[in-house]
Amino acid sequence: MVELVALDLDGTLLTSGKTITDRTKRVIHALINQQVKVLLATARPPRSVATTYKALKLKTCVICYNGALIYDPPTRKILAHFPIHLPLARSVINFTRELNCEILISVEVLDHWYTDRVNPAYQTETAKMFKPDKLAPIDTWLNCDVTKILLQGPDECLMQIREKIFVDHPGQLAMAQSENNLLQIMAGSVSKGNALRLVCEHYGIPLQKTIAVGDAPNDIDMLRNAGIGIAMADAPDRVKQAADYITMRNDEDGVADALEKFIL
Repeated sequence: MVELVALDLDGTLLTSGKTITDRTKRVIHALINQQVKVLLATARPPRSVATTYKALKLKTCVICYNGALIYDPPTRKILAHFPIHLPLARSVINFTRELNCEILISVEVLDHWYTDRVNPAYQTETAKMFKPDKLAPIDTWLNCDVTKILLQGPDECLMQIREKIFVDHPGQLAMAQSENNLLQIMAGSVSKGNALRLVCEHYGIPLQKTIAVGDAPNDIDMLRNAGIGIAMADAPDRVKQAADYITMRNDEDGVADALEKFIL
């Protein structure tokens, strides 16, 4: 029997219009009524998950920043936090500065967003919804560990940064690059799969009694660690290969269809 379901947001639970279909809401509420824990597992920060969390009337913790932060909204407690230590964060930021590239540098510290500037050419959807907590050159004030570093700019520049990190800091940092030229950098131990394991320990639920649904490379180890891993139809091949089942696209109620098949 499935006791916990972990859902990625963008490209999975949310449609292309960033909404949740009525059918998906009905299925999730049916699961909750059956005492199945439904939780969100996303690269987003807590503030960007709040609307979806409230819309689904969830009471579970949330996996944020690809697993760098596990947060419990009902109690406002941090259950786990795996930051990048300050010297390492500074090393990445300093190298990025040395490149002759137009790169927007931002950092997330828990649920706070700090950036050098707001560049309209390289704004994420999340960034458009919020004002930064601090707008100033990061290296002039940064004095704490950071939850995530975000670098947005041309692909060729991001590739140089990735290669530099692989050479200079092997195994110390985890990276995920999304379609909008955004490189997300977290501590090396961070992954949704590791976070799922910690959440299961927190709730006393065996991993084999879980389902995870996702569509991107940062979902792969979560799909592998779950009892049943489900990939979306338009996910990259390597994501599908990590899954036990392929459902329909996010705009075709793929999440609802899969959960009905395996649970309801």
